[in-house]
Amino acid sequence: MDRCRQNGDEYPTWTRNIIIRNLVIDTPWDVNPEGSADAYADGVTISRSQNIWVDHVSISDGDTPDGISTNSSSKTRHDGALDIVRGSDYVTLSNSFFGDHGKTTLVGNGDSGRAWSDQDRLHVTFTGLWWKGVQSRHPLTRFSQLHTYNNLMQGVIGTPTYGHKFENGVDVRYGSSVFAENNFHLFTGLKTTEVCGKLIDGKDGIGFRTRGNYFISDKENGKDWALTWTGPVNVDSGFAAGTCTKASLPTADITWEPPYQYNLVCAPQARRDIEKYSGAGRIGKYATAGAHTDTLSEDSCYENNRLGESSGGSSSSSSSASSSSGSSDSSSSSSASSSSEGATPVCTAAFTCDTSVGEGHMSSNVTANGASNYDSVAQAWLIDGAGVMGSNANSYNHYFKYMPLTGDFTVTARITAQGGNNANARAGMLAAEAVTGSSYKYAWAARYSSNGEIRASSNGNNGSAIAGVGNTVLPTWVRIRRSGNNVYAEASTDGTNFVNRGSATMTSTQSTLYVGFGVSSNSNTATVQATFDSLQIDGGGITQP
Repeated sequence: MDRCRQNGDEYPTWTRNIIIRNLVIDTPWDVNPEGSADAYADGVTISRSQNIWVDHVSISDGDTPDGISTNSSSKTRHDGALDIVRGSDYVTLSNSFFGDHGKTTLVGNGDSGRAWSDQDRLHVTFTGLWWKGVQSRHPLTRFSQLHTYNNLMQGVIGTPTYGHKFENGVDVRYGSSVFAENNFHLFTGLKTTEVCGKLIDGKDGIGFRTRGNYFISDKENGKDWALTWTGPVNVDSGFAAGTCTKASLPTADITWEPPYQYNLVCAPQARRDIEKYSGAGRIGKYATAGAHTDTLSEDSCYENNRLGESSGGSSSSSSSASSSSGSSDSSSSSSASSSSEGATPVCTAAFTCDTSVGEGHMSSNVTANGASNYDSVAQAWLIDGAGVMGSNANSYNHYFKYMPLTGDFTVTARITAQGGNNANARAGMLAAEAVTGSSYKYAWAARYSSNGEIRASSNGNNGSAIAGVGNTVLPTWVRIRRSGNNVYAEASTDGTNFVNRGSATMTSTQSTLYVGFGVSSNSNTATVQATFDSLQIDGGGITQP
C-alpha cells in the first residue's frame, strides 16, 4: 500500500461506473502555490477511472477568483476545473456549466513520463457544455479520442465583465484525435482571422475533423458571420481561406467514428438549449441517448438557420429540421393589432402564438417603415423603429414587437447594439395592458442611445433613471417581471443583478399583457435599429421546446 501511495501510476487502482450529477462545485484555492501557474488541486480530477458520467454540474472559482487579494494577484490560485487523466477511459461530460475559471479541462497528463498510461485510452465525449468567462483548455487534449458536439463556448477578447479573458479553446496536442461537431462559438472582440489559433489550435495531434460549427463575433462593425463544413475535411483547406495560418492542427482526418447513438442538433439550436438547460439544478436536453442519423447535414443546418428557420431540438430520435420555435415570425401581423380580452392566446415559443402576436408603430403619426427581423444563426432580433417612447400612453409612438403573456412571468433580453444619438432614441422592453387606445397601463425599461442611461417608466412617472445602471456601455440587459397585478421594469449591467424603481399596478381583471421590444428614434420619419439577443421567457403561459 505504501508503494501505491508513492507511485500510483505503477500500481493503478481503477475506479469504475461512477455518476457525478447535479452538484455546484467551487474549485479549491491554493494558499501557497509553487509558482505563478502551479496551483495544486482541481475542482474534479478523474484519475485511473473508467465508465464515468459527469452530468449537470456547475464548476467555477466561486467566491475565491484569482486576484482577490494583493497576495494572489501575481499567482494563479486554482488548477483545473475538471481534469481527466492517468489512463481514464470512457468518460462523458454533459449538460454542465464551466464559468469564471482559468485552466478549465485537461484530457491527458502530458507527452511523456506518466503519459504511458494514457496511450489507447481517454475515449471522451463532451456534449451540452457551456463555457462562459473561462480562459483556456476547452479542453487541452493528449492521447485522447475526443468527440465534442453541441456545446456552447462564450468568451471575451479584452476586458470581460464576467470571468476571465479568453485565450484559447480546443487545443489538440500530442497523440490526440478530435471530432468537433455542431458547436456554437459566441464571442466579443475575436476577429475572423483569429479563429484558428484562438478557438482551435494544436501541436503534434494525429487527427482532426470539424463540421457544422458556428462562430459569431461583434468584430468588423458588428458583422455576424458563420463558418460551416460539409463532412470530413483537410483542416488547412476546410477553414475559410487564410484563417488557419496560426494553427498547427493535424491535416489528417480522424480514423474513427463515434461508437454510440446520439442526438445531434444544429449549432444555433444547441446554443438555445444549453443556455436554458445546462448546469446544476436544470433539466437537460441531451442526457438521454437517442438514435443518431445522418439526415441532419451541415448544409441543412446552415441553410435553414441562415434563412431564419430553426432546427428541431426535441430529444426524440428524429433529427430532421423543423420550423417550430425560434422561427422568423412570418405569421405575425405586420401592424399593431389587438384581440379580444376574452381570448386566451396559445403560445409555444417567443412571438409564435396563434393569436394576438403583432408588431408596428403605435401611432399613425409615424410614417417611417419599421421592421423586425430574426437572425436565427445569431439568435438575435433586429428591430427598426421610429417615433417617440414617451412617459404616457399618448406619446407611445414607438415601434413595438409584442406577444401576449398571461399570469406571472419574467422576460429578459440583452441589448447588444443600438443606433441613433438623439436624447429620446431609446431601445428596451415594455409591457402594456393594450396596444390600442390611450388609457391602458404600462411599464418599460429602456436605454437612451445618447448617453447609455437606462430609465424606467410605469404609468407616467416620467421615465426616471434606475439607480446603478446609469451611463451604461453595451451590452446591457432589460427585463419585465410580473408578480400578481404588479409589473416591474428592471435593468442590469451584468445579466445577473437587476434593479428597478417601483412597479405599475395593472387592472385587477387584466389577465393578458402585451410584452416585447420597443425601439424609438425621436423622429416620425426616420428609424434607428437596435439588436436584442439572449431572450429568456419564464412563465407567461407559454412553453419553449
